[in-house]
Amino acid sequence: MDFVQVALTVRGTTSLGEVIAVVGSCDSLGNWCSQKAVTLQPQEDDGTVWKRTVSVPRGVECNYRYFKGFFLEPKNAGDPCQVIVNKWETHQQPRALNSSESDLVIDDGEFGFYNGVECVDSGWLTCQTEIRLRLHYSQKSPVSISKKKFKKSRFRLKLMLEGIEEEEDEDEQSPTSWNKMTTTLETSMISGSGYKSRHSQPECGYALEPAQWTEYSIHTMDPDNLELTFEFFELDIS
Repeated sequence: MDFVQVALTVRGTTSLGEVIAVVGSCDSLGNWCSQKAVTLQPQEDDGTVWKRTVSVPRGVECNYRYFKGFFLEPKNAGDPCQVIVNKWETHQQPRALNSSESDLVIDDGEFGFYNGVECVDSGWLTCQTEIRLRLHYSQKSPVSISKKKFKKSRFRLKLMLEGIEEEEDEDEQSPTSWNKMTTTLETSMISGSGYKSRHSQPECGYALEPAQWTEYSIHTMDPDNLELTFEFFELDIS
């Protein structure tokens, strides 16, 4: 079977350790398997430009999508790498290339934009565990605080994940630091009239309101070693 060289270019910003990869409908692009996806390389002069040349069969139309994520080394030799998909392109029709001609150079513009339309969504769970905590408002406080001055107090709550906000002094990324980087917390405020999602919390957290509840969604690779801590901040109700 004859092959042609296809040079792909896409632009996008990434977080520390995150890469842009491409996965598609042919063997060269992983047959839609994220573990077999092809990672692109950032350019030295502009880290937002990602490029990679791949070999695809001549005369075969190949569909493909880009995604952002982490590629982690397997725990055991010979095992496939672990891939965490953070964001991926979700247009109804994927991108397409036709390799019936000679070698191709394709500039796909900005990540998430195809035919002038932006369509990006959160990734799916692969090697991670999802933990959800939902807190509801209650007339009677579900938490008992022994100090008398707090008996009638109401509080704002902030959820802390052990290790996420600590700084690493190591030059190389250890498995522990990778777990910190790939552990995410999303906070959602849910009510009968709407849904608001946040990737960060206010300094003093959120107060529980009668008309809504607060949901925390945590993605982690190591749930057995994850410590959750609630911090309480007294509300001024004077």
